[in-house]
Amino acid sequence: MSNELALATVTAALALRVQAAAQRAVSDAIVEIGRPGGSDPRGTQHRVNVYLYHVAYNAIVRGPDLFGRQGRTQSPPVAMDLYYLLACYGHEQMLEPERMLGAVVRDLHARPFLTRADIEDAIASHPELRGSDLAGAGDTVGLTPVTLSLGELARLWSVFSPAPHALSIVYQATVLLGVGEETADRPADG
Repeated sequence: MSNELALATVTAALALRVQAAAQRAVSDAIVEIGRPGGSDPRGTQHRVNVYLYHVAYNAIVRGPDLFGRQGRTQSPPVAMDLYYLLACYGHEQMLEPERMLGAVVRDLHARPFLTRADIEDAIASHPELRGSDLAGAGDTVGLTPVTLSLGELARLWSVFSPAPHALSIVYQATVLLGVGEETADRPADG
């Protein structure tokens, strides 16, 4: 279980993994965290956008609340599914989007989870994540490709209008967030 910085930490760790893979295919590729499309502030055509576009509860992992000691209720962890759109941009005649996406998919298939080292690197790279305890949480953050129909993909990309469609794929990451204890009335003995 992790604290409230878990979502941001997962995003940063995924972005670092994607960047390393994309750079194996196109050496000067960069990764930007955020919405796809729009202007290219760095002036590069070789990039992958990592965009967290949807967050949902994972009800399968959730269990019942547990009564702890001294009249406190200990809530179970909150499992969250994070949906990321990975969009590749580059010189199409040089097949750069395909090369970058191929390298990213290959890497995420070979290692479909974020390692402790991935998470520690993300925290070290982002000062705003220094309070994250995801690296020590002991829970694996799994990464699963999500298959979208052409209609679902078209609806997703319509949200980014006027950004044109780019070669893309969706991945789901699942993370556990720890919650604190709350005082609760114990059930009456009866």
